[in-house]
Amino acid sequence: GLDRWRILGYFGGIGLGYMFVEIVLIQQFILYFGNPIYATSFVIGAMLLSSGIGSYYSVEWMKKGYKIWLWPLLIILLLISFSVILTPLLLGTIAWPAWSKIMVLLLLVFPLGFIMGIPFPTGISTISSKGKGAVPWAWGINGYFAVISTALATIIAVEMGFQWVLVIAGIGYLLAALSMKGIRN
Repeated sequence: GLDRWRILGYFGGIGLGYMFVEIVLIQQFILYFGNPIYATSFVIGAMLLSSGIGSYYSVEWMKKGYKIWLWPLLIILLLISFSVILTPLLLGTIAWPAWSKIMVLLLLVFPLGFIMGIPFPTGISTISSKGKGAVPWAWGINGYFAVISTALATIIAVEMGFQWVLVIAGIGYLLAALSMKGIRN
């Protein structure tokens, strides 16, 4: 079977990383839209839809033999890009009409959400044949980290700032990549 520590690192890392990124995006778009209800609704809706589409297409990438650990690394690259372009782009378009701002949100969030939707199903597919109890353990770990991440991200944001929430999200995805390095799909 697959080492339980690898499952903990992978599914914990993507659970924490996903929620941390979502919280940072919500915070940025609250400032952008000036309304927390709209920002939260649009970000969560766009993330869920794009991640769902990414999950759906993850089967195709599994068939092509892409390594499971590459997806978290790609997410880290996207997060680095976001850390550079997000604030200037939002500041440059903040005066635009609401419909244009929604399009900006969708254009930014959809590619990231799409890629962020791939690691969970590819991870489940990878571990499903690795031993009894691996899939329930993975679901439990991912759920646990997704739930505690909301409170943890808030604490980190208050004490250290939202940029650290994004950095720790990247560390979560790095942990996920390292946990599955060398594992065959």
